[in-house]
Amino acid sequence: MALADRSTERSDAVVMRAIVKRFPGVTANDHVDLTVREGEIHALVGENGAGKSTLMHILSGLYQPDSGSISIMGQECRFRSAWEATRAGIGIVHQNFMLVPSFSVLDNLILGAEPAGPAGLLRKREARQRACTYAGEYGFTIDPDATVGLLPIAMQQQVEIMKCLLHEARIMIFDEPTAVLTPQESSALFSAMRDLAGKGRTIIMISHKLQEVLDLADRITVLRDGCVTGTVEAASTSELELARLMVGRDIHLPTRSSDSVPAHQRASAEARPALEVEGLVFRRGVGEAGGKSLGPVTFAVHPGEIVGIAAIAGNGQQELVEVLAGLRHAEGGSIRLAGMEATHAGPGERRQRGLAYIPQDKRGRGTAPGRSVLQNAIACHYRTDRLQCRGWLQMGPAGELARRIVDRFDVRGAGIHAAAGSLSGGNLQKLVVGRELSTRPRLLIAEDPTQGVDIGSVESIRHHLLEWAQQGCGVLLVSQDLSEVLALSDRVLVMYEGSIVGERTACLASQEDIGLLMAGGMRR
Repeated sequence: MALADRSTERSDAVVMRAIVKRFPGVTANDHVDLTVREGEIHALVGENGAGKSTLMHILSGLYQPDSGSISIMGQECRFRSAWEATRAGIGIVHQNFMLVPSFSVLDNLILGAEPAGPAGLLRKREARQRACTYAGEYGFTIDPDATVGLLPIAMQQQVEIMKCLLHEARIMIFDEPTAVLTPQESSALFSAMRDLAGKGRTIIMISHKLQEVLDLADRITVLRDGCVTGTVEAASTSELELARLMVGRDIHLPTRSSDSVPAHQRASAEARPALEVEGLVFRRGVGEAGGKSLGPVTFAVHPGEIVGIAAIAGNGQQELVEVLAGLRHAEGGSIRLAGMEATHAGPGERRQRGLAYIPQDKRGRGTAPGRSVLQNAIACHYRTDRLQCRGWLQMGPAGELARRIVDRFDVRGAGIHAAAGSLSGGNLQKLVVGRELSTRPRLLIAEDPTQGVDIGSVESIRHHLLEWAQQGCGVLLVSQDLSEVLALSDRVLVMYEGSIVGERTACLASQEDIGLLMAGGMRR
């Protein structure tokens, strides 16, 4: 059946009424109502832990509600599995792509819904033709025989979209769709999403980027603490109003230009750099792809300066961070921390010289989720004199330190003795930021410090990064959020294929200019 044109009168594609979903100790969805019209782009926003993902997991059959009802295209449904939701026309474009890297594009497209003839033989030719038809219709340039793991991130996302189309999805859920895309790739994705909606498909978009939501969505539903606080027309609201609905107060995201840093606190040309990197080279080891993955790279970060690194995922920024943090060994070049040679120093020794590190993976590398908030909070301090006496850890001072970190950085949870893994993503990230800044570092490496956290946590984390730079700490900010890099940095270094291909003064640069450099366009 042909999909309805977007210009016609819209009926309701999704109606969720009084949805309740409880987990031990928490009500994730508390009598949530959501109505999405056929052919519209509907955004779902809220803080971490507000219930957005749970609601979409219920709609896609991954969870079953404790109570409430769901209607799809006017028919009441109760999905007992994700496969039942897929058969009802619901598809998800996941933030972390659900693809098999070693498979071809075509094999990924048909995986789980293999087209078979009467004798059980795969009808791959038919699937290929349909894939090529959809690719042409939406402007995708994908080779069906290409290996998915070798494709750029934006093309892998196109494969996810085409997979939904081949499965005849009428309702498509996009989870943080621009998290790892350049501005140009995001623009192309938005065009495809508008095209999909224009041809009658219904789009539900989960995002923390409020300006993108306003630019793309027709209507926006806001969740807070498991409840709906409002559904508004995108054309008649603003970022401030959405933030107020999300957190219950006004939000003001601080920027480098608004931090009022006194001129005498800015780094001078004579100041000893907090970090000096010269000719740094890292090569992949045995069993990894050959050739250089990084370098030679040369740059410096001065006290009180925030230097941003802008790059698409997989262009050497992660290797750079790991070499600087002492997690990988450099093949060549040198690293100096506050003028002291640190090229061959281990992570512990670098920390003693004033290095702090906020890793991208807050649950894997940044914390031990099964350990308590207290144990995670003191992880950088337990060998110090302030917490040890004759080799014994002093639990009284340790508890006081953990409470100070929790209070100052507004880490909300069940207390310092609760498991860190029980915290929401935003609160866990604030715990990591608080722990690292409590060491009073000379150099802070912040890797995607606000990725996947809500607007309230973004405000808090940005404030602390700017505050610490104002106190003279050098900050190396590595973020896939280009708007954040430009908002917080003094200078921006752009990496492409393991090299620094350009440097810009943040307040004079545009997202389009930086995006071209990130994609390997104009250099320097």
